Amino acid sequence: MDALLYVSFGFLITESCVWCTALFFDAMHNRFQKYKIRPGHDLSPELKQVAIQERLSKYKTEWVIYALTWFLSRMSFSSQPPGWGMCVAQAVLMGWMLDVWIYFAHWWMHSKSGYSTHKKHHSFRYVDCWLVDHESGLESLLIGVGKHGLLVALSPHPRTAMLYLFYTKIWNTLAHCGYNLPIFQFIDSYLPFISSPNHHELHHYHFHPNLSVFTTFPDALAGSIMWQEPKAPS
Repeated sequence: MDALLYVSFGFLITESCVWCTALFFDAMHNRFQKYKIRPGHDLSPELKQVAIQERLSKYKTEWVIYALTWFLSRMSFSSQPPGWGMCVAQAVLMGWMLDVWIYFAHWWMHSKSGYSTHKKHHSFRYVDCWLVDHESGLESLLIGVGKHGLLVALSPHPRTAMLYLFYTKIWNTLAHCGYNLPIFQFIDSYLPFISSPNHHELHHYHFHPNLSVFTTFPDALAGSIMWQEPKAPS
């Protein structure tokens, strides 16, 4: 029963992050035009349908990832959960730990030997929430090993695990929204250690910088950070 709860909640939380966020930005498309980073470059209906069909096609095997994570870990719903504040702090910290894995995996996928794994995700230059998981199976596996392997290794309380799954998926989806909303401008100005959706948009547009997703620490330390769009030469 516990395994079924974990698989069900983990899957629903992850998928709702993508569907709700993508549908929200679709609904707010006209109202948010003034915040569009690359105006005039919207996702075509054809590519949107491809992305949706890809997402649905993965549902046949997606549950296996959550089931394996549960059975390989020591998580238990019967254990005493930490307080909500501690759960949030643990989930965020785990997300930042995952970011180190993502940085090095992403760095390899941008190398000559690894780019074939990542080429599908960069087949579009302009970001969109529907394309957050438009990637090869090997890339999904590579990132998934880090994401779910962390849950196996640390075996937090399921409450923390669900918050971690929510945080990592919602932020990665937002990173592909393509809008520079006021909240993201605030993050860029006053919380520079957080990698905002603006940073990931720069990654897709310029290809090489900003390989991390949740924080700017890995890129800042490695010298691959790009804080803002370079000014055109006068």
